[in-house]
Amino acid sequence: MKPFDECVLKVIKAIFDSVDDGMALIDCNYDFILVNPIFCDMFAVEDVSSKKCYELVYRRKGSCVPCIPKLFDKAGKTLERVIIAPEESWATWLEIKEYPLKMDGNNIGYLMIVRDVSEKKKKEETLKEQALFDSLTGAYNKKVFYDYLGLMMENARRYGEPLSVVVFDIDNFKRINDTYGHIFGDRVLVEIAKIVRNNIRRSDIFGRIGGEEFAIILPKTNVDGAVILAERIREAVSDHLFVHAVKITVSIGIAGMKREDTPETLIARADSALYEAKRAGKNKVMVFN
Repeated sequence: MKPFDECVLKVIKAIFDSVDDGMALIDCNYDFILVNPIFCDMFAVEDVSSKKCYELVYRRKGSCVPCIPKLFDKAGKTLERVIIAPEESWATWLEIKEYPLKMDGNNIGYLMIVRDVSEKKKKEETLKEQALFDSLTGAYNKKVFYDYLGLMMENARRYGEPLSVVVFDIDNFKRINDTYGHIFGDRVLVEIAKIVRNNIRRSDIFGRIGGEEFAIILPKTNVDGAVILAERIREAVSDHLFVHAVKITVSIGIAGMKREDTPETLIARADSALYEAKRAGKNKVMVFN
C-alpha cells in the first residue's frame, strides 16, 4: 500500500482542516503532499504544488542541513525552529515543528506544524523590557544599573582606566508634583530622560535609581570629563521649555572611581556631592572631594 493513498489523504485532510495551526504533509523529495488553508494564509500563497518546502518556508535555494536526513537520524525527535519571516511576505513570528514519519521502518516524509506565536513573542519582549528598564522613562532600572556599574568598575580596574558617575535629581520636585499634579511630574521625568539620552554617548549607562533621582556611568572618563557632561545636561534642562512654562532645574553630584570602591561607595560619594549642590543653592554641579 502506498503510504499516502487517496483514502489516507482524505482522513489527513479532515484532521488538518479541524486544527488552528498551519499543517503540511511533505514527502522525502521536499514536495508538499497536502497543506491546510491556514498554512497557505501564513505564507501568503494559494498554491504550493510548484514549491519545495525549503523554498517556501525557509527561503532557501537548497534543502536545509539537509533537513530530512537530520530528522530521521534523530529517530523520532522533533526538529523545532523559530523564525521571523521577511517583511515583504509575512511579518509574524512562526514556531515551526517538524516530525519525521515512518512506515514499516521506511522514511516516508514528515509532518510540519506551524503556529503563529507573535503575541507570545510580544509578551516575552515586554517582560524582558520590564526586567531591564524603568517603564516611565526608559532608563535602566536600579538593579540593572548597579549590575552594569559593578561590571564596568571591574573593567576599569583591570585596564587601569578612569570611570566616573554622575548622580542628579530634580530640584523642588515635590513642590512641582503638589502644584501641577503627578501627571505633569511624570512628563517632566520623561522629558528630562530624553534630554539626558540626547547628551550622553552610546557607551554611557543611564539609570533611574530613585523617584526623581538618576545616575549615569561614564566609562573611560575622568572627573573633568564628567563635569563637562554634567554642565551640558544641567544647562539643557534649565533652558528646556516645559509644559506650563515651568522652570525646571537639576542638581548634580560627581565622583570618580577609586580602586577600592564598590558600586555602593562610589554612588554614595556622588550622592554626597549632589547634596552639596543642593546646599549651595541648587541648579549646580559639584564634585566629591
